[in-house]
Amino acid sequence: ARHAAGEPVSSWVVQQYVHNPLLLARGQRKFDMRCWVVVDADFNIKLYRQGVLRTSAIAYDPSDLSNRHAHLTNHCIAAEHEDYGAFEPTNELFYDAFDEELLQRFPERVAAAGGSMLEGVVLPQVRR
Repeated sequence: ARHAAGEPVSSWVVQQYVHNPLLLARGQRKFDMRCWVVVDADFNIKLYRQGVLRTSAIAYDPSDLSNRHAHLTNHCIAAEHEDYGAFEPTNELFYDAFDEELLQRFPERVAAAGGSMLEGVVLPQVRR
């Protein structure tokens, strides 16, 4: 791509990369978590309990950082891949289904968190 003046366009995203991410059991894929909040006129924030995980289209492969379908969870990118929707419709997983997966995979940790990793561990950190 080029600017209107003809110079090449260069884009960068700078963020810390998580090298040992928690992966979904089905497909060993990365995900990000989206939550919804409401902010009132007094700047009070209310966190909605339900949210969604956006999932990558294919398995995580730390040896190939150039494969954006394994590393990025953006809908526009995942939708380009032939495996889009192979594990969940529109590559989205709601919190309740994720909490169930965590219960199956990490029962001791879920018990220690009071029966829900989301309610006991994840969402309190979001609320901070």
